[in-house]
Amino acid sequence: FTSTRETIHHSLVMRRCLQKLLPRRSVPLVTPVRLLSSPPTDPPSDQSSFLSLFPSLATSLSNDPTTQDLHPHLSSHISSLLHYTVPGGKMNRGLSVPATFQLLVQPSPTNTTSQQLHLASVLGWTVELLQAFFLVADDIMDESVTRRGQPCWYKKQEIGLGAFNDSIILETCVYSIIRNHFRSEPYYLDLLENMLEVTKFTTYGQSLDTLSAHNFTQVKGQPNSLDSFDM
Repeated sequence: FTSTRETIHHSLVMRRCLQKLLPRRSVPLVTPVRLLSSPPTDPPSDQSSFLSLFPSLATSLSNDPTTQDLHPHLSSHISSLLHYTVPGGKMNRGLSVPATFQLLVQPSPTNTTSQQLHLASVLGWTVELLQAFFLVADDIMDESVTRRGQPCWYKKQEIGLGAFNDSIILETCVYSIIRNHFRSEPYYLDLLENMLEVTKFTTYGQSLDTLSAHNFTQVKGQPNSLDSFDM
C-alpha cells in the first residue's frame, strides 16, 4: 500500500544500507560501471537462492532463544504466520538488495564478497518482513478478502482480528534479524534508524490513503467531488 513517494524513499534507504555493506575500495555507488559492463562471471542472486535462506530465518524467529518458556505456546503460531504471510509474492523489494549489491561490488581476492552477499540477502528478508507487516495490517483496514491468491491472514477462521497483533510480531522479526546478524557491524545503528524511518513514512502514507478515502465517501456523488483527483 506504499505510494510512489514512499517507494522511492524506501529505495533510497536501502541504497544507504547497501552503501554500508560495500567494501571501502569497491566501485562507488554513483559510478554505473558494472551496469554497463558485461555480466559478472558468477550468476546473480536469483529467487531460488534468496528463498533458500527463508526456512532457517523462520526457524530462528519461531524459536527465539530469549523466550524458551514460550516456545510451546507460540513457536508453532509464529512459524505458521511467517510461512503464510512473508514468502509468496514477487519479492522484488527483498531481491533488489542482494541483486544491487552484486552489481555494485566487483569480486576480487581481497573482497569477502561471499559473506557480504549473504548479509545483503539476509537484509533483503528484513525488507520482505517489513512489507508483510504492512500488508497484514492493510488487509484488515481495507477489509480485503484475498492476498496473493489465498485468504488474507485475518480471514483465517482461527486468526480473526488477532492478525493485528500478528502484524506487530512481523515487525519485531525485522529487528530480531538485524540484531542477530548485524549487531557487531559498524552500521548497525544506521540499519535500525533506516528501518524505523521507512516505517514512519509508510504509516504516514497509509494515513493519507485512509483519510482521503474517508473524505471522498462524504462527498461522493456531489458536484465537484472528483476535483481532488487528477491524472
